Amino acid sequence: MWFSDMRSDGFSLDDKRNPTGHSDIPDIVIRFKNLTRKRNHARTEQSFLVSKIEIINNGYDLSINKYKKTEYAEELERMLDG
Repeated sequence: MWFSDMRSDGFSLDDKRNPTGHSDIPDIVIRFKNLTRKRNHARTEQSFLVSKIEIINNGYDLSINKYKKTEYAEELERMLDG
């Protein structure tokens, strides 16, 4: 199963839904069309693959946060430096 973390659809998240000037959708489409190249992407990246067996073992939980890994050390280091 392929997971992709869409952070922005090009509109604000409030009730006005104003354009933000950035959308992840074009990048997601490109990534989807090139899935064969994505087999070894780390789970810290914006999109990655998860095996069917792992999904079954997790009770068919399809939440991206169940499988995505976050690199807290790098984020903390950036915060301390900046």
